[in-house]
Amino acid sequence: LRQPWSHIGIDFATDLPASNSFTTILAAVDRFSKTCKLIPLKGLPTALETAEALFNNIFRHFGIPEDIVSESLNSFPG
Repeated sequence: LRQPWSHIGIDFATDLPASNSFTTILAAVDRFSKTCKLIPLKGLPTALETAEALFNNIFRHFGIPEDIVSESLNSFPG
């Protein structure tokens, strides 16, 4: 863990009360600095939608991490 956003953890908070049609939050945590970015989503995303959300909100600002860890994700819908 040498630089910010080189190792991240992700998880989803689902089935939240709707706010502007958003019911899910993708939480991305930088394991170096412990900074957390919360990305609102309109439901549980597919793998492609997750990749797009991470690219648009994390990777384009901080670069592509060396690894991404998620303890709760076994598979993606659709």
